[in-house]
Amino acid sequence: MSADVNSGPGWYEWIRDGVATTHIAYVHDGGEVYDPEHGWNPPEFLLAAASGRVFRMVRAQDGDAS
Repeated sequence: MSADVNSGPGWYEWIRDGVATTHIAYVHDGGEVYDPEHGWNPPEFLLAAASGRVFRMVRAQDGDAS
């Protein structure tokens, strides 16, 4: 089985603290984060990641790669 599924490059859904909406962001290979609404490396994303409120977005057809 692979490492944490919520790590590595790709699209992520994240939840801001105290806000009842979700946002999306793309994490690049080098760790740079782009959120179309909040720009590059938003501090809110980093706080959400540290609090366990960031989740990888996958397509249903992706299935289990193991």
